[in-house]
Order: sequence, then structure tokens, then C-alpha cells
Amino acid sequence: MSESIHYKLRLRDGIAYLNGRPAICCYCGVCIATTIDHCPPIGMFVNRKRPKGLEVPACRSCNRSMSRHDFIASIMARTYTPHLIQNDHELQQSINTLCTRYLPYAVEMLPGYIEHVKRNSRADLPKDIAAYLRCDGPLVASSLYLFAARMGAALQFSYTREPIPKSGSVCSIWFTSSQLIDDKIPEYILDLLQSPSSLKQGTWHVDEQFKYKVWQDNNTLPMICIAAFGVTFMTLAICSDEPAPDLSKSAMQAYSPELIARPKEWPSVQHLPDSTGGTQQCR
Repeated sequence: MSESIHYKLRLRDGIAYLNGRPAICCYCGVCIATTIDHCPPIGMFVNRKRPKGLEVPACRSCNRSMSRHDFIASIMARTYTPHLIQNDHELQQSINTLCTRYLPYAVEMLPGYIEHVKRNSRADLPKDIAAYLRCDGPLVASSLYLFAARMGAALQFSYTREPIPKSGSVCSIWFTSSQLIDDKIPEYILDLLQSPSSLKQGTWHVDEQFKYKVWQDNNTLPMICIAAFGVTFMTLAICSDEPAPDLSKSAMQAYSPELIARPKEWPSVQHLPDSTGGTQQCR
């Protein structure tokens, strides 16, 4: 198990500097970083209030390529946040954005709400909006796999200060709270999240909204990165220096990996496996 490495990351003249030197993008591992990415994103937190921490250097292409997937993951996390459910205005604004900018996702995620809007002249947010939410469609699943891989790459960088090697990979998977209720998440995966960390600034923390844990042997890859978002979903990623990680002795031993992301091709990673359930290697 590793301890997080503290580092100074500053944006100056359009370049991200890591400890005073120009930084390489933590996702593609190729380009000079021109932005600082917050992982998880600011929009995932109630009222967009996020403590400092887990900020990583990213090139503009990688950063922009993840904005849609960040938003979908944020909708997932925030819809079930008790503090936010009481704030109808903020949640309504997020749902409106989903329906206007990402309508295909809205149809998958909120089919009941779409019907509700059609039947009513006003699109007021139902009090039980969480009951409408679904995440079993292909678009939403794809975004959550990519978000999980991105979380893995960011956490890996936060602990090593190095991008995943160009020859390496990130293998990701995600789980929902319904799988937890139905006992479909193996205990050994849940055990990985014992004594987790969170973002904290002074006495202010966001434990109820986000927690994470990183596991690593002998300070070498592979690294297991696991994160939980409220009571909605959790992500797990294995960061490896190999093109495809050996999962036989890992936390994913019972699963066929749904996404293997190659660092140098990160901006072009968009889709999931075909309907046969085979793994798609991003090209």
C-alpha cells in the first residue's frame, strides 16, 4: 500500500508546472500539460464545493475528451446525494443540461422522467428523481468505464508523480449500489476500501461524497485504485506497465475487463466492447 506523494502543481503561461518543471499529461503521457485537471471533477460535489487535492496535469485534448463522461458520472453521484436532493434548483439545472446537451444519455438514464416531461406542461423535477435513474444503457456504461479508467490514471499519478508508461494500460470496472444490495460485489473488493482517504482541507472534508484507496506492492506497478462516490457507485482500476494487465491474481480475477485504455490513445477512447462481451482494445 502506498502513501500519497505531495507535489506542487501550478499553471503558468498556459503550461502546467510540476515542482517547477513543465509537466507531462498524466493521461496520454506524451503531451506537455496545458491544464490542471481536478479528479474527481468539481461538478461532482454538492454546490461545486470541493476541497483541494487530487489535481493532476493534463493536456487540453485529454481534458476535453473526458468532460462528457465527467458530467454523466457527476449526475450519477449527485442524484443520490441527500444534501443535493433537498436543493431542487441545482439538481433541476443538472437534469436540464442532461436533457438539452446530452439527450441520448437522458433517454437512457431517465426514461421515466422523459415521459414525465411529455405528460406535463411543466418539467418540474419529481421529488423521487432518484427512482427514475438508470445506468444500464450502453452510452452511460461506456462513460462510467471511461470515468473509472480516468480515476485510475489520476490516482496513479498522484501517488507516483509519473504517467502510466506508454506501453502500459488501465483496466477499469464499476459497480452500483444496487449490486451491493444484491450481494453481487465480492467481499475482497469491498475490503480494498477499508480505511479510505478523502479530500480534506483543514477540518472540512467530503467523506460522504467521495472516498478512495490505492494499493500497490513494493512501489511498482500494477496499482489498484478504488473510489466510491456517495452511496451510488464505485470504480476500480488496475494501472499496469503492461499492454494488458494480468488479472488472474488481482481484484478483477472474477471479471472480464470491459475496457483497456492505452495511455497514448487516451483522447480517442470512446467506446466499449461489442455485444459479444469481448474486450475492446482501444486503437
